[in-house]
Amino acid sequence: TRVGASMYGLLKYSFEQGRLDGMSLEEAWKERLLRLAARKPFSRVERFSDGRVVSIAYQPAPDGGWVAIHQDITAQQRLEDELRSQATIFRQALENMSHALAVFDASKRLVVCNSRYLDMFRYKPAEVRPGMHLHQIFALAIERENYTGITLDELIAESDRNFASGSEVTRRRRLPDGRWLYTRSRPTPDGGWVFTAEDVTERELAVQALNEQHQRFDVALNA
Repeated sequence: TRVGASMYGLLKYSFEQGRLDGMSLEEAWKERLLRLAARKPFSRVERFSDGRVVSIAYQPAPDGGWVAIHQDITAQQRLEDELRSQATIFRQALENMSHALAVFDASKRLVVCNSRYLDMFRYKPAEVRPGMHLHQIFALAIERENYTGITLDELIAESDRNFASGSEVTRRRRLPDGRWLYTRSRPTPDGGWVFTAEDVTERELAVQALNEQHQRFDVALNA
């Protein structure tokens, strides 16, 4: 790189160094010309073969030229890459859980849930999203008949009492479709809650069958 080098020449050098993210030189130059014609600031990122990552911000100058500011963002980029990797691992862990899981913050808004949670309670992904209030989810649960024999107001009041108590709440309940669930709600240090649910239908049916067998034996012995 030398004083007097053209923008095309600099772009060609970046292409030869493999820093155009797979774009051909012609595609990159066409894109650059469109941006230059718009006369608006733009930026791009180049990844060097030695691992460095550089952000280049282009600003139009009053005389018709351009100012390019180069900033080494290697440390920032590595942190972002690591955070993305951790987020991917976290999501994979959530999706591989056999239990349904939903996390709520201190304001009772959904932070994250896994697909098992949606499937277990028959929610569509578009219906239950991060940021949704717990009371809205309760309303949907009543609509889907995940709760019977209780009104929405009663369900909200019960939930509010549980939140206020700050104590873990566990329940075993039968859904109208015959499934049995074991649910657990645990408070978090920041005032939120972690909700998990496990389908224990097979276990409950096995217990019921065993109890019925014992009853038949008792009847036979006492006959």
